[in-house]
Amino acid sequence: QASCRAISSSSTATILPALISSFLSQADLSWYDGEQRQREAVLAVERARVDAALEAGRRQLADAEADARLASGQAALVERRRELERVNAEQVWGPGGSVCGRRGG
Repeated sequence: QASCRAISSSSTATILPALISSFLSQADLSWYDGEQRQREAVLAVERARVDAALEAGRRQLADAEADARLASGQAALVERRRELERVNAEQVWGPGGSVCGRRGG
């Protein structure tokens, strides 16, 4: 029995540190995996936030471009109206658009 105890004692002395090391390695891996999942979740949230900001910026740019096209079109219409009013005034009032130049009346 003494020799069995000696063998058992010496086996335990060799196996126990290996088991503890293996357990710690598993704990370290579990901790690392948890940290990795947490980092990935944070990155996913940040990526979604950046994508949403990018999309909002694109919509804002598209709106600004549409506003610029609308303003340009309105300016062209105002200029066209002024030209037509000038031509109309010349036809009604004569060159220079003055009442004194009116014909026919």
